[in-house]
Amino acid sequence: MKISLAVLASALLAAQAVAPVRAEGAATHGTPAAPCDGKSSCKIDGFSVDYAGCGKGALFGSIAAQDGADGVDLNDKLDGKGQTVARLKDRQFVCIAATARGNDSQRHYVIAVPTASVPECKGKDLCKKADLPVQWKKATTGKSCQRVGDGKYTGDCAAGWVDQGELDQYADGI
Repeated sequence: MKISLAVLASALLAAQAVAPVRAEGAATHGTPAAPCDGKSSCKIDGFSVDYAGCGKGALFGSIAAQDGADGVDLNDKLDGKGQTVARLKDRQFVCIAATARGNDSQRHYVIAVPTASVPECKGKDLCKKADLPVQWKKATTGKSCQRVGDGKYTGDCAAGWVDQGELDQYADGI
């Protein structure tokens, strides 16, 4: 049986793909699946993780790039030692879906969602000009990130872990 190098390479890439967030927090092609397997809390690699998602009562914020950087990398691993999923620009609006505390640090699982999909954004200055282009580092489906229910999204929604210092959390949600 002969297999072309292109077919083999495609199969290998497909097998290694991590995925963008879609409805129900499941993974597809560009970003990691949401933490805690749908539970509100769990332990991961010595971190206590609280998962709230992006529905009613969700927390929101914006990416806060450090001194002169143009953005922040989203990592597929909680400890930051995984692969970069995407790079978000400074001031990009995000949902803070989970917070992890442990090992003398705090990290956040964020999802770049369109501000128009967040009812709390309507008429708020914090949400204006906060939908910025995503620089993908993983394969995507080509489908835009869209809300399909309360806090549920489908398509290519950039998601991953960032350090506490790389995020400005909005007081009282927005």
